[in-house]
Amino acid sequence: GFTLIELMIVVVIIAILAAVGYPAYQSQMESGHLAEGRAALTQFASQLERCYSRFGQYNDDDCDAHSAALSDSYYSENDTYKITVDDKKNSFEAVAEREEATSMNNCGNLTLTHTGKKGVSSAASKSAEECW
Repeated sequence: GFTLIELMIVVVIIAILAAVGYPAYQSQMESGHLAEGRAALTQFASQLERCYSRFGQYNDDDCDAHSAALSDSYYSENDTYKITVDDKKNSFEAVAEREEATSMNNCGNLTLTHTGKKGVSSAASKSAEECW
């Protein structure tokens, strides 16, 4: 059988492994969320570009991406980011806004313009190059 000391040693070892592993797990989860936001934003921008090719403007009422963003119903795949857009006839700036902010989110909201300029919100502690 096991003694109480042996069981306590096993508990301490498990606690040490958890203390080391959990921050790494959180970091990987945050990287995954950030990748989801980047993918959703570039997909949205691609849809707006198709609208521009088809209708000659980004904010045409027949453009599904434009309509979805204006009605607050365009989200990333796992609903981590909500995509909003400030679009005009010949330009747009799309924003991927993090729905549930976490302490690990150092990039804030992601932005993308019609010229392909990538950025982050002013509250971000990381630069656009680090986040994109």
